[in-house]
Amino acid sequence: MALNPARLSATDEEPSYLVSVSDLMVGMLFIFIIILMAFAFDFRIAQEDGDAGSGAARTRARRAQRREGAPSGRARSAGGRA
Repeated sequence: MALNPARLSATDEEPSYLVSVSDLMVGMLFIFIIILMAFAFDFRIAQEDGDAGSGAARTRARRAQRREGAPSGRARSAGGRA
């Protein structure tokens, strides 16, 4: 079986850029998922504190009060976190 020179030159094409674009898109999707998970975690923490969507400053102030041992203004259940 003889080698066909036309067939050999067809395999020596430049690499496709589609592979690079797909790698970039997968990387962007991965970053988006990580950001979304961080947002969901922060939202869940804010809901547990009882002030979801009321501002990050109030959340930080409440957490600082809890660290210092000051009363937070609401009664805690027996199974609550310290």
